[in-house]
Amino acid sequence: MKIVQTVPVYNRKSKRVTSLKISDFELIANENEEFFDVQGDFVIIKDRFFRVPHLVKPWTFWVENGKPQVEPTEGVEYTKVLFTVEAPDKNEFDYKNDFRAMNPLAGYFQSFKTGFLELMSQVSEEELSNFEITFYTLVPYQTSLHYLLGKTGSNQTRLNFWFYGWINLKYRNDFMNFLKQHKFDYYINGSTRAFKGIISQELSRVIDVEYQVHHPNSGFWKRKNINLGIKKIVHLELTEIQWAEEF
Repeated sequence: MKIVQTVPVYNRKSKRVTSLKISDFELIANENEEFFDVQGDFVIIKDRFFRVPHLVKPWTFWVENGKPQVEPTEGVEYTKVLFTVEAPDKNEFDYKNDFRAMNPLAGYFQSFKTGFLELMSQVSEEELSNFEITFYTLVPYQTSLHYLLGKTGSNQTRLNFWFYGWINLKYRNDFMNFLKQHKFDYYINGSTRAFKGIISQELSRVIDVEYQVHHPNSGFWKRKNINLGIKKIVHLELTEIQWAEEF
């Protein structure tokens, strides 16, 4: 039997909010007292760690005939695409500038653009050339804890911190409200494997069809022969399921 040991993480009110895998705790490299108070057998995480300017915000940009731009062109019709990932990549922060968040896709925008155009050519029956892309990070702070640990945390630690943001900090509610308020032509689930099903379940409450792909910062997007791992997920209505069972 494998035993996984963790240490508690508290907030400033001494309430346990999540936990760190003990092997990560023992390798803490950057105890910045502005955000963390590291004790012998627990960590206090301060509220300001979860506040602007350390949150990666949703980002919308436009691609017109293969060329990205920061503003839409008047009179041009764009295909609206929502692209989701579960949390920011470590490269999406400026560590020398007060740990400030940058735009999503920092460090891999070029491979994303190339892969995205290939993706849309495969999922659409029409020949599309103009896109309005909204890149949405579901839990917008660094759940990998690279800032604290000096490396990417274990899967256990990452999951623990991600669920704290998703449930306790109500980022799930933010995402569901966003889906209800904004309509897109295509919904792309680009999260990593551990989170795909969770995000797909939330999407199924609001939309009929999603496309799942490998995370855009993975090596699959950077190959000469791009492998996006595209899956089309059709979320059936309950009435459709009942009808199918009758026959």
